[in-house]
This record gives sequence, C-alpha cells and structure tokens, in this order.
Amino acid sequence: MRIIAVISVIALLALIAGFFFLQAENSEAGGGITSAPPEESMLDSSENNAAVNDSIQANGVIAYYFFGNRRCASCRKIEAYSRAAIEQGFPDELKNGTLEFVLINTDEKKNRHYIKDYQLYTKSLIISKIQDGKETKWKNLAGVWQLLNTESGFKKYVQDEICKYLEEK
Repeated sequence: MRIIAVISVIALLALIAGFFFLQAENSEAGGGITSAPPEESMLDSSENNAAVNDSIQANGVIAYYFFGNRRCASCRKIEAYSRAAIEQGFPDELKNGTLEFVLINTDEKKNRHYIKDYQLYTKSLIISKIQDGKETKWKNLAGVWQLLNTESGFKKYVQDEICKYLEEK
C-alpha cells in the first residue's frame, strides 16, 4: 500500500514539473509557435537596436521587420524579399541614412514592447516616419503576406509604400 502511495506522489510531482517546464519553454519560444530556427545570416536584433538608437536621422524612414525566435519559410521569405526590395530600391537612402532597415526579435524581453506599440499579431514589416527625431506615423505593410508568391509584386508594394513615406515633408 505504501509503495502505491509513493509512486502516486512521484507521478504527481513529475506531472507538475512537466507542466511548469512546458510553460517556461512555451513562453521562451514566442507562445508556442513552432517553426524553423532563425537563419545564421540574420543580424542580432540587439545590434540593430543599438544602430537605430545611435544613427537615427532627424528626418527619414525606418523599415522594421519584426520576427520571433522560430520562423517558418514564409517569415524568412518576407525578410529576404523586404531586404531585397529595400537594398535594390533605395541604395542611396540607405547610404545617407534617410532610410534604415532594422530587424527586431520580439521574443527578446527588451523588444516585447513593440508588440503593443505597433499592435503586432504576427511577423510584420512596419515602416515608420521620423520627423525632427520623433516618430510621427507608421504603417503595417500587411499586404506582404498576400504577395509572398509574387516576388516582383512584393518588392513593388514595399518600395511604393516606402517612397510615399520618403517623399513626405
């Protein structure tokens, strides 16, 4: 009888420990969304945050790509197409600092405020207008999800939206 009681207590403790382990793992992985780990070629978002804080222009545009620790093929494609659209369409603006492309991992504790700031509900490309050193407006380019299968359409959409923000005075 004692053996059954001991085994029951051990099983209960193991169940409780397993529950807490899964909860901790789930919160670190961005709410349990499972997909492939980030590519090695990605920049660390802490480096990007420092770059934004140190070099932001008084007037310009920032294109943020928000991602999590684990990403699917579509998320990687959005980053790659966004990078290509920006680098190919705006080399001078990138060079002179009127446009920045910044990667931010929202699963990192210090970056979680962006979820609320930009009302993020998935991986997102956000463009932000900076005037006199302050953000004056922003837009979630949610259309990127619908354009994943047409790279040229995707790039045109991103470039057109960035152009609108760059042309505003």
